[in-house]
Amino acid sequence: MKEVKEHILKTALTLFLQKSFKEVIMNDIVEKTGMSKGAFYHYYSSKEKVFE
Repeated sequence: MKEVKEHILKTALTLFLQKSFKEVIMNDIVEKTGMSKGAFYHYYSSKEKVFE
């Protein structure tokens, strides 16, 4: 579980650095992680939670 959360955070960080926070949407993060939306939402409920 910890590895999955780290994968999500690293992927999101890369996207936030490439684009601004406002430009990144949840689908961008979900697609880049290779996870389903349901699996992703099991770990984080929003883009803001990932960013925190």
